[in-house]
Amino acid sequence: MPAGPLPSVSLADFATSAVIHSISAATYELYRNRGLFNETAVLVDATGKAQHLIAGSAASRERSIVGVFDGRLNRTPSGSRASP
Repeated sequence: MPAGPLPSVSLADFATSAVIHSISAATYELYRNRGLFNETAVLVDATGKAQHLIAGSAASRERSIVGVFDGRLNRTPSGSRASP
């Protein structure tokens, strides 16, 4: 079965689509910067890797660290970069 002709897309259709996409992207970025789409994490077993994750999260603001827990006091890092 032969394929039919492709529907024509005008420059106005393309421009409208680009404007809608740009507005959507800007709105998403605004909400993300306000923390609306952030992940929430609780770290268990506070080691050096937890420190690295906390530092990266603070820099990128991709996730909120709610707490860092470890039952062994000698393994808990001294500075947890403002995480409870």
